[in-house]
Formats: sequence, C-alpha cells, structure tokens
Amino acid sequence: MMSPFCPGLTLETCPSVYADTLRVSVRARFAAGEDPSAIEESLVAAFGEGVRGVPKAHGIGLVLWALPPVAVGVSFIALVWWLRRHRVGL
Repeated sequence: MMSPFCPGLTLETCPSVYADTLRVSVRARFAAGEDPSAIEESLVAAFGEGVRGVPKAHGIGLVLWALPPVAVGVSFIALVWWLRRHRVGL
C-alpha cells in the first residue's frame, strides 16, 4: 500500500506520524483476523485508489497492466519495419 501522507512512498516507509498511526491500526486489524482484502478496500475507500501499491487486474487496472507489454511489442515491430525499410542489416 502506498502512503496517503507521503507521496511516492509506501505506507511502510513513510516517516509521517499519521502513517505510523495508520500502520498500527492496520496491524491491529490483521491481528484481529480481518480479511486483508477488506482492510485494503477500506483504505481505498478512505484515501482513494492512489493508496493501492499496484492497480487491480480488471477494468482500467487491466489496461494499465497490459499497456507496457503491448507498447514494447508495437515498438519492436515498428523498429524492425523501419530497419528493413532503410535497409539496415540486423
């Protein structure tokens, strides 16, 4: 989970006092046996999608997961096409 208090840092590494309080709360919920996905969803509900460490693999999250490999593939094909068109040997 990303910290809602320190942009770009995980909740674990954020030095904020508020992050420390949230870490204690999350640990207590884990210790009480609460489902990890329920804890995650409650944090997302409270702080927004930005607290997810990685996007969900459905909906727009699926697009975000698929975009990098597709971009690499398209770039490779474009490079090969350009090299062949300009007669540069591979």
